[in-house]
Amino acid sequence: MEIIINENQYTRLFKKDDKVKLSEEDFNLYRKQNKEEMWEFHILRKSNTGLPVNIFVDENKSYKMRNHDLWIYFQNDYNDNGNHNNVLPISIDINPQLMVNSSLLKISQSDLEKIKKFVKLNRVILKKHANGTIDDEDFWWKMDVNRLNLEESFNKVLLMAVVS
Repeated sequence: MEIIINENQYTRLFKKDDKVKLSEEDFNLYRKQNKEEMWEFHILRKSNTGLPVNIFVDENKSYKMRNHDLWIYFQNDYNDNGNHNNVLPISIDINPQLMVNSSLLKISQSDLEKIKKFVKLNRVILKKHANGTIDDEDFWWKMDVNRLNLEESFNKVLLMAVVS
């Protein structure tokens, strides 16, 4: 049996960033229909991660139950209160991507890059946590180790910039 695909299908098949980005309207509709989803996520406060914003990580296979890509939410403002009403999703991947139209972004691009770096460094542990294959104690311990690695990486970059 010969399978024939068109050029668009072929391109999508081999494209690195084939995650589906949601429009503002679709994302708002999704959030409205899935209000209870945030109960399935842990909050990681910025004071614990070293990130500029709070993030929310899947802990109950929410992505499978709700039939979407594996992602974390990040707080789309700089408040300390853990506001889960103002969040945006970013994929958990080797190349993390904002999963909605970038016009919704209310934090700086450099802070978004820090979140992407954090996800990239922690993608394995974030996936394990989302799939329930690691307990909370190991999750937090490994996140601390990775947080220190993240801070160390940023400090090296800053030092290189100062020396240059």
